[in-house]
This record gives sequence, C-alpha cells and structure tokens, in this order.
Amino acid sequence: AMKNKTLKSKKTSIILLCALVASYAFACMTRNCFSSAMVFIVEEGYLTTFETGIITAVFYLVYAALQVVGGIITDKWHPEHLLAVGLLGAGICNLVIFFNQSYPVMLTMWALNAVVQLGVWPATFKLVSTMLHKDMRTSSLFIVTFSNPLGVVASYLVSSIVNTHWQLNFLISAVGLLLLAPLFELVFHKISEDIVEEEIEI
Repeated sequence: AMKNKTLKSKKTSIILLCALVASYAFACMTRNCFSSAMVFIVEEGYLTTFETGIITAVFYLVYAALQVVGGIITDKWHPEHLLAVGLLGAGICNLVIFFNQSYPVMLTMWALNAVVQLGVWPATFKLVSTMLHKDMRTSSLFIVTFSNPLGVVASYLVSSIVNTHWQLNFLISAVGLLLLAPLFELVFHKISEDIVEEEIEI
C-alpha cells in the first residue's frame, strides 16, 4: 500500500475543484490568446499569416513534447506549486507580448509560455484524481474536462470585445493569470488544514 494526501471533507473538495476549474480554464483561455487575435494581427500588418502560423505551431509542438516531462515533475514535486508557477509564468509571457509585439519577441514568449505551462494539466489532473474526496474524484474529472472548451470560448469572446485592440487580449490574460496564481496558492493554503493521509492499495 502507498500513502496519499487527500481532503477529508466534501466542502473543501468543492472549493479546490472550483479553484482548479477556474485556473485551468483561464490557462486554456491564455493558450488561445494568439489564435483568437490572429485575424487582427495579420490585418494590421504586424505579422504575416505564415509568421502567426509558425508561432501557433511552435507553441503546440513545445507544449505537447513537454507534457510527459510535466507529468514526471508533478509526481516528484508539489502539484499545487507547479500549477501556480505555470499561471505566473504564462502571465509574465503575456505581459511581455502586450508591451512588445515584434516577431522575435512574440515567438520567443509564446514558446516560453508553452514551457512554463508544462505542468498545468498534469498538476490539475493529479489534484483532482488524488486530493479531492474519494467520492468526488470520478465526477470531478468529468467536470474539469469542460475547462478547456470554456477557456476557448472565453478567449474568442474577449477577442470579439476588444476587437482591433488585440493587444488587450494579452493584457487581460496577463492580469488574470498574475492574480490567479497567488489566489490559488492562498486557497490551497486555507484548505490544507483539511488534508489527511489515506492508504491506497496498488
């Protein structure tokens, strides 16, 4: 048998689930910032269609390649901290793009964005599947999968509101992420008093 840290009450589990859904949905929204703003970026002549395509492709190549690494790190480190670091790092990358929209900077920041987010999904998955109350885990895993489409919809919604001021896409994402990272850590710290150890049969 192995020991696992889990929340003993359903109330604190619901609080953690809400924090995870909000954080992951916002991370997904950030991931789509560039795609949703692409039309305006090309229209205004900042980048060509080819350049925007390269930036998007680089992000997903780096992100996909590092998911296994993210899973390994999540098993060895605190997943809650890994998630917060991912949000914080992504926020900084978005902030840099808001202030500097040159092609080399955008390409570098978007690739770096993929690197810092390597542990966001593995950490979310681990917290949902091991730390939530055992009666809630299966349904919560189903609920958390809606974070991705929610984030995509939010991204295009924000893009349609800011319209030609597409740089605000990155500012809104940056501010949200930079606020969410410490907020998530605060929520986790508050509910950590409810954590107990349970034995799991392998």
